[in-house]
Amino acid sequence: MVKRTWNFVDKFSSEDELQSYIVQNTVSIKRTEEIEAGKKVIYRCSKYRKYPECDFQVKVIFSHDGGVTVSTSNEHDHAHRAATPRAPSPVREIVKNSVAAGLSCIQTRRAIEHQYQGGVSRSQLCSLLNYHRSLAVPDIHFVDDFRSWCHQHSALAVGPTAIHEPFVAKFYINSCNDIFVFITTRKLISTAPLSGMLPVDATFKLNWNELPVLVFGSSDGNRPFFPYGIAIIGTDEAASSYITLFQTVKECVFNVTGLQYNVQYLMADGGKGITTAQQFELPNCRRLMCWSHAIRKIRQHRKMIPVEKWRGIERDISTLQLSFNDNIFQKGSSLLLTKWKSDPELFMFANYFEQTWLLDLKFWYEGEAIGYPLTNNGLESLNNRIKQQYTLRNKLPLPKFISTMDTMLREWSRKNS
Repeated sequence: MVKRTWNFVDKFSSEDELQSYIVQNTVSIKRTEEIEAGKKVIYRCSKYRKYPECDFQVKVIFSHDGGVTVSTSNEHDHAHRAATPRAPSPVREIVKNSVAAGLSCIQTRRAIEHQYQGGVSRSQLCSLLNYHRSLAVPDIHFVDDFRSWCHQHSALAVGPTAIHEPFVAKFYINSCNDIFVFITTRKLISTAPLSGMLPVDATFKLNWNELPVLVFGSSDGNRPFFPYGIAIIGTDEAASSYITLFQTVKECVFNVTGLQYNVQYLMADGGKGITTAQQFELPNCRRLMCWSHAIRKIRQHRKMIPVEKWRGIERDISTLQLSFNDNIFQKGSSLLLTKWKSDPELFMFANYFEQTWLLDLKFWYEGEAIGYPLTNNGLESLNNRIKQQYTLRNKLPLPKFISTMDTMLREWSRKNS
């Protein structure tokens, strides 16, 4: 065995100087032993596991008189890396940056191919992606965890970028089936006073817990949809969820902008819970019925009349839908019912149409809200984009779902600025 050769480097007068030298040369303690002159400490390369051929060592002798003598042996050799099942450090750094940028698995692999000269297995890449993505996911496993997360995010953030920071405006979490969590940003909710219409719709199949998500916002005459935020609820059938939603929207708008939010038109599908909530919380606004939903529901009842007469019936309904004020609609619907009820084969359908579309949900014609869209298609399109671009058509576990919604709201807020 070849005896190691030591080269004298310097003699330090304090341990602070020694510590600076140790940090500069990236070494760690290998062993310590007592000698006649005092104490001897051998340091070796801190990366010796990663680079086993590196034989660089530092010998430090602490003498009894307080002197510190330093000698070195060999040089750092990091030319050959040890074989390991772990992905190389450059790959891990690329994956970390890719996760921060929100890249998919395929996009991350392409980034590795461009920035790293070497290969990485699919299992390594998937493990790294799952690990780094999990770091950004809130630690939510129980109802109490979710409640704590809402408490932590219930305060309005301050700062130049705080307008895009999601916060929980209101929440209650009593059980898995009794939940209401209203999440928005200052930028999104501050646009609410600019419009008198409030479209609302629920979207499903976004999370493992089967919690519906209410999406709401506004649309202008050109029909693009501008979201105000989202609300996670226990069930979309209960009127109490929509009552809480309408109350929270008005409170949040006032708290953020100092303005009163007056809803003139509420656009939604034919859900009875929405109608009940509107009558209770927004009695002065018109409960509009989306024309697309209305005609689809009407077509589902075409079996009530003979096949050969359906085309004429649908043409009559489409003509009535073009009424541009309330008086014309009332006169037209009265004449239409008189025409239909004179035919015994149309009597049953006429009664259904009168009760459902002239008494219960009667605001589905052109003149119901001049200058606003007659359908909820903009909101329906946004619901589809949520599933395509954010959840990727998957039901997400609640922690991942909350993280995804947080990212989505930030992007909506910046896009609308």
